[in-house]
Order: sequence, then structure tokens, then C-alpha cells
Amino acid sequence: MEIDINEDSYTVYANAPFYTGFIIDSSELLEHGYPEQQQEILNKLKSQEHSSWAIEGSHDTDFLYEVKEEDTFAGKTFVSPSFIINRPDLELRKFDFEGNNFEIIDALIYFHVYGTAVWHIKLQVTNSHKMKKIDFREMVYRFIYGALKDSIDPFCQLYTQQLIKVLKDQMVRMNSFENLSDKLKAKGQNFLPLRSILWLHIIFFFEFDEQISDEIRNEYQSFVISSQPSGANNCSMNSTDALYPGYGMSLIMVKKGSMYFKGQPRITELANYHYAAISLLDTQMYYDLIQFSAKKRRITQIKNIESELEIITELTENLEVFFLNYKDITLKLAPISKEIWKRLENEWYMVPMRDALLEKKKQLKNQYREYIDELSQKRSAALKSLVRIFTVFVILSPVLEIYQFFSEEERLIATLEQNWIPILMVVIPIVIVMGFYVFKYLKKISKF
Repeated sequence: MEIDINEDSYTVYANAPFYTGFIIDSSELLEHGYPEQQQEILNKLKSQEHSSWAIEGSHDTDFLYEVKEEDTFAGKTFVSPSFIINRPDLELRKFDFEGNNFEIIDALIYFHVYGTAVWHIKLQVTNSHKMKKIDFREMVYRFIYGALKDSIDPFCQLYTQQLIKVLKDQMVRMNSFENLSDKLKAKGQNFLPLRSILWLHIIFFFEFDEQISDEIRNEYQSFVISSQPSGANNCSMNSTDALYPGYGMSLIMVKKGSMYFKGQPRITELANYHYAAISLLDTQMYYDLIQFSAKKRRITQIKNIESELEIITELTENLEVFFLNYKDITLKLAPISKEIWKRLENEWYMVPMRDALLEKKKQLKNQYREYIDELSQKRSAALKSLVRIFTVFVILSPVLEIYQFFSEEERLIATLEQNWIPILMVVIPIVIVMGFYVFKYLKKISKF
């Protein structure tokens, strides 16, 4: 049975990640009190004109959309799932597209600490005429990746810059990856486009007057694009509703009045954040490991090796804190949210991506050990050279003392006057040889 989409209004969610260009040092925020730091930054942001900011889970019902944090999580996370939220002041909210009306009901930007922000957009689509499901899906897809993307893309830059300014004013420690993005772009590898939407995930939301039959589920399942050989799976925990997480598109079907899947868009947004953040960290790690390998033969001085060790230490610490937060958030999800998360992990192949990042972390530790060994050898060689120089001076000291003793005697002057040529012939070669060795060791030490 082919089911048509009737002339009516429907809810569609779209969420889209983008790279901000900076990573906030979350370990430093934790040390100084994460909630306190968030609140200070929020107060500063609120003082700006034309800005609307909030903290996730703050129960600011005038600001947040219908899902509160406790609808998504079964326990309190150690740090807030997002760092700060912005409600953009969009200039354009209503669109006439291919004879149908689209209206942005709600729009939020979730800024996260690991270089990524995610848009949450709730749309009301008014279908002007009956059409086939596949035609409706493709029409919504064209609008979201066309007119919607073009209208919200400029705000990625605007509100990110607002946040960066406040973070700098508050002296929050950040690591920029702007230079890395520029270097990759210069080489024709635009892997890290900044402050521009990376992709969009679309969630179709349908409400029904009656209980959803298996026949309707099977028909509407064609909305979902799945990466799994078995196709998209329904992960609903009850028989009245249906939820199909997919690759690029997901589907929610509920009986009218049901609040069961209100948290689904937020879970998808969190998954999008982690997917984009893992991609960012993986690109950064890949680039740095290649650079370490290329520079290994050129880096000979102790100060340069120490500088490389500092870079590796910072990267490793960032990764460790990221995975701690990742585990904390996924462990605290509500039961239904855990099931959605698992399906999204499978659909998006997030586990292999995470494993690849962990493998690079191991390589980073190996690189660290190599640099430590090389540093030890360099320091040992430098110490030996210093010992040799001091040995030369120790040998010279008695000679100088003998000279001082005899110089006080009058007969030494007479002896020198009579035999100055033979004495010079002996002393000059000795001085030249000693000077050569002192110069050699000093030059060797300067390399460290």
C-alpha cells in the first residue's frame, strides 16, 4: 500500500554541526569550577545586545525548547553536555519553497568545548497538496540543504565570534586550530572548514490519531536512509510509537499526545557533536603525527625536543579529557536514549572512528617515549662534553699556579729572557691544541 502525505502541517527537525575554530581547555574549567565559569561567561554574554544565551539544564523554560535535560539523561552528568547555548536572532523564519510553506519554529546553537557547535532547528512544514512519501521527503531535503542552510550559515560566524571575544575577555584558556585549517586548505585539503555547516541530519516527526500499525510502520520506514545491511531498526520501547534512527535521516512516529520521543532530536544532536569532534581530533592527530615523523631527523636541539614534548603532552591530555566526558555523557543517558545512541553509533560507524582515534593516541605515546629517549641521550652527551671541558680547566689550574709561583721569583724573569724562543715553541702548540678542544666542545654543546 502506497501512503500519501496529505495536505497538512508536519514537524521536521534538522540539526547541523560546524567547527568553531577553537578548543576550550575543559580540565582548567573543571579545576576552577565548571558551573561557576559557565555562569560568569553567561553573564558576560547576556550583557551584549541582540544576544540570547543560556546554559543547558538551567530550566530556563522561556528559552529552552520542549525537552529539558532530565528527559534525555537518567543521571546528572559531571559536566554539562554542552558548554553554552545561543538562540539566534534569525532575520528570516518563513519560506515559500516549491509552493509549500516552511517556518522555523525554534532555532538553537549548542556550543561545545571540543571545537564543535551544533544547530537545533524545529520546522513546521505546511504541505500545499497531497504527494507521495518519497516526493515529500526529497522536497524537504532540497529545502533544508538549500534555502535553510544558506539562511543560517552566516550566523555560525557571527555568534562564534561573540563567544570567542567573551572567552578571551574572561581569559579562558583555548587552543586554536585556525592555523591547521589554513595549512590544510593551502594544500588543497579542506578537511576543517571553519564556521560553516558541515552536514545536516533530518528527523521527520509524524503524529497519528490511532495506534500505529505494523503496516504503517513498514510504509513510513522508507523515509529513513540506513547504512546497515538489515536496514533501519525500530528502537521503540512500546508498541504504540516507533523510532527509526538512520544515516542522514531519522523517523519518529507517535500517537497524538505522546511525549515518549521528545528527547530524540537532542540525542541526535549530541551524537552529531561527538561524531564531528572525533573527526576534528582525528584530523588534528593525523596531521601532528605526520609532522612529528617528518621533523624527527631535523630536530636535534634539546629545546626543540622539549617543545615537541609539550605539544604531545597537551594533545594527549585533550584526548583523555574528551574520552572521559564522552563516557560520562553516554553512561548517564536515559534507557531509551541509550538505545537511540547505540543505533546511531551503528548507523554512523562511530565505534571504528573512536577506535582509530585511540590507535593514534597509542602512536602519540610511542612518539613521546622516543622523544624522551632522545632527550636523555642528548642531555647525557651534553653532560659528558661539560665534564671534559671542566677536566681541561682542572689540568690547567696547577699549571697556572706553578706559573704564578715562579713569576714571583726574580730569576724566572732572567730565565725567560734568555730562553724565550724554546719556551714559546713548547707553549704555543699546547695552547693551540687546548684551544681547539675547548672550541670543539663548546660548539658541540651549542647544538643542544
